[in-house]
Amino acid sequence: MNKIDKTSSTPFYKQLRLILQDYILLGDWNPGYLLPTEQDLCDTYGISRITARKALDDLAQAGFIERIQGKGSIVKDRRKNAIPQVQGFNESTNSSGRKARTELISKELVYGLSDINKILELDENEPLWSYRRLGYVNEVPAVLMNHYVSKKLGDKMNEYDLRGKSFFSMYEKILKSPIASLENVVVAVNASAEMAKILGIAEHSAQMWFRGIAYLEGDIPVEVNNSIFRADYYEFKTTLFRPRREEVGQI
Repeated sequence: MNKIDKTSSTPFYKQLRLILQDYILLGDWNPGYLLPTEQDLCDTYGISRITARKALDDLAQAGFIERIQGKGSIVKDRRKNAIPQVQGFNESTNSSGRKARTELISKELVYGLSDINKILELDENEPLWSYRRLGYVNEVPAVLMNHYVSKKLGDKMNEYDLRGKSFFSMYEKILKSPIASLENVVVAVNASAEMAKILGIAEHSAQMWFRGIAYLEGDIPVEVNNSIFRADYYEFKTTLFRPRREEVGQI
């Protein structure tokens, strides 16, 4: 059982919401499941009734549960009206008439990435699963991808053969909900020696650094993806830009 960290600066209601949210997303509680009552949550996690109510209200507002007077809180089936709105590397490349293929280079449990933990709404000390993949377009290496997800989600992903798989499809399969939106940043960078070797490009050549944050419906962050795209294979379109405030680190 996950516990409320009474020493954390994260509000108790938010910690409880994330705990209950994980039970739903990771398949422990399926559609139709009746959640513990507010009093049961108070007794289990050592919190106030107000805290329990706020956590349940937030879950209801995000579309995870339905609160029915006289019956309780029930997990909703988020797939009924779900329509995929965004595409990952494989889907977008194949839909453009080109052939996509991905190769899993490495996977490891990493620590100390507090900036990514913050984006994913995780405790700063919680480990993350990191997956490095190489994406091919018509058998030419075109993008070097680094995916970061929570340990709980990564543990579920590791039960599958990840070679050549669409990660967005994998998230939908595990979490029972498609990726609803992406928040992206694209910055020009010079290719390092490592990038040049992997992608088959000239060292110090101008390429595109990409950070994508993938969200489920309800603005639930699932993945942070830091990638290098070959500038001769990809273009990005946007309607909004702003000056860069920080230096962008290399992969």
